[in-house]
Formats: sequence, C-alpha cells, structure tokens
Amino acid sequence: MPPRTSPTTRARSDRSTPTKQLSFAAAAPVDSDGDGLTDTEEGWWCTDPHDAHTRGLQPTDGEAVQRLLQYLNQPELGDNRVGPPFRGWPVSPTSLTCTDTDQDSIPDAAEAFVLGANPNRESTSGDKFDDGQKVFGITYCPGGSNSCGYGALPRNQDAAFVQSSLPGFVQWPAKSPFVAAFPKIEIAAVPGSISVQSVTTITNSTGKSERDLTDLVLPSTTADGQPAPALKLGHPRVTALLQALCPFAVLPAGITSRQLRPHVAQLLGVPDEQYTARQMGYDLRRLVRKGLLQRLGRQLRYEVTTTGRRLALFLTKLLTRVLRPGLQALDPLLPSTVPPALRINLQEVDLAVRAMLNEARLAA
Repeated sequence: MPPRTSPTTRARSDRSTPTKQLSFAAAAPVDSDGDGLTDTEEGWWCTDPHDAHTRGLQPTDGEAVQRLLQYLNQPELGDNRVGPPFRGWPVSPTSLTCTDTDQDSIPDAAEAFVLGANPNRESTSGDKFDDGQKVFGITYCPGGSNSCGYGALPRNQDAAFVQSSLPGFVQWPAKSPFVAAFPKIEIAAVPGSISVQSVTTITNSTGKSERDLTDLVLPSTTADGQPAPALKLGHPRVTALLQALCPFAVLPAGITSRQLRPHVAQLLGVPDEQYTARQMGYDLRRLVRKGLLQRLGRQLRYEVTTTGRRLALFLTKLLTRVLRPGLQALDPLLPSTVPPALRINLQEVDLAVRAMLNEARLAA
C-alpha cells in the first residue's frame, strides 16, 4: 500500500520544482494485469484491468486488441482477429461502465480514443454495415437472422444476405470502417454537359497556440474575471485528472464529482477518502475555468468539452508514451536488458563532445 500523505503535504506538492515534476512524469503507466493494455485503455475497451484474459480465452486482452489494430492498419499481413476483447457485448447504450451510444457493438471510448471512429454513428462510413462488423468481423445480433434487435444495422430488409458476420463479398478497402461498401456506381456523361468552375477557399487557422498552452499550465483569469488555477503538466494530480477525464469524455449524461473522484484517487494510488471531496471540487472548478469541462445548466453535472477531450487525450498520450519512456531512456542509471536506442545515441554524443573538449585542452 502506498505511503499515506496528508492533505497539507499534497497541497505543497502543487508547488514542486520542474525537476520533481519530470521525476513524477517518469513513473510507469499502470497495467495491473500485465497484458499490454494500461488500466485506462482497459476501461476504453470494457475489459477487466485485473484479468489479462477477460474473455476467459487465449490470447490476452492486449494481444486481442493488437491483432485488431494490425488487421485494420496492415490487412496484407492476414486476419488473426479473435473477435472483441471484452466478454459478451455492450448491454446498454447508456451504461456508465461500458457505453455503446450508437449500438454498433464497439464501446464509445474505444471508437473515440483508439479507432478514431464516430461513437454517435452506427456506421461511420455511412454504409449498411455497422462498425462492429468491420472491426470485429461480427456484430451483436441477439434477434437472429430475421431481426437483429440491436441497433438499426444490419437492416431487416437485408437479412437474406447481411447477418451478424460481415459478408464475404465485402473486400478491402471497403472492410475498413472508414470506407463505404456500396456497389460500384457507373455514370455515363453526355459530351458538352459538364462544366468546371474554379473555387478559391480561404481558411483561418484557429488551432491551439503557445499562448493557449501558457494559459493552461500557469494561473490565469477567465473572461468574467474569475481566477483559473494552473494545471501543471507532469504534476501527479494533474496527470491523474487528465487520465480520469478520458473514459468519461463521451458520456451523454455528463459526469459528477462522485463518479470522477474514485477514478482520480485510483490513478493517484491513494484510498478514496484520502482524495477528499473538497479537493475534487477545487479540481472541477479549475477544469471548468480552463475550458476542459462545462457545467450542465444548474445541475452538479459536467461534460467534457471538445477542447477538453482533445487536450486530455493528447496530453495523456504525450506523458505516458513520449515523456515517460523518453526520460527513462535518458537516465543511464535505470537498468535495461537492451539499452534504448535513444540512450545509445546520446552516449555516443557524450563521447564525441568529451573527445572534442580533450582535443581543445591539448591544443591550448
């Protein structure tokens, strides 16, 4: 069990030095069952973070997801999929633990954060096959061949040739959830009936700037004059907040302090009561004032904004996939069976610099 710290000690940790912040960021991501998926990613796929074999079968959850992604990104390597990595199928489009809003058999979080599909559209490409059929090769169809009974696809009128499995006549690239599998359309053009018009479109970039990042990580003031405390990147509490927002980013009913608080406490590695409701309230206020959350009317419910969803996902991936392994590679004192390529190359740079300095001293 991790050592207990008092609220006063945690409050002081918000003022940690950049060196301490980087050391916090270097901590390894949590993968409780060692299956290759972090606990956060397990939540996206609705698998058990404490059981590497959620389905009770081989392969592990991580291997099942890896095979899905390989099939979608490199179909030329063959089809080694084993269906969905979770046990059973999403049971409710409004479930708080495994949401499937569009009823395409893929959890909303996996669509939004892993696949890049539309969690609010049963067929992202707009054809007659839902995303589950294309990703898993099969979709949830409890009603049988005549009436699927879960979502609008497959359609009842297509039951003669489209059932729960993706039909064999659908071939790549139409097997991708982003490519519509419609029959080939032939158009005969009459000479002289086609005209070409040149159109110039001018756009203005509204992307995130350096100033926006500064406002996020430093104390600032909202448009109506309210103070917005800093969200210091690399600070454990801020990292836990960003990671905790990711699974809740697509909930239609919003989130509450009671729902979010235990997730933040778990990511911090402390008991729920040690991360107090008062601290959760403070964190919710600064997330709202920084634009990552917005309150739903007068309710004590919040929804993740578009900016909040993108920032939470991007910064979480930046911390867990770039900064942490990068900082570990930079530290020569950390044990490694095979030294990372970055560490080897940097050691060569160090040797070259030392040799140049030695030559300069001799010349002097």
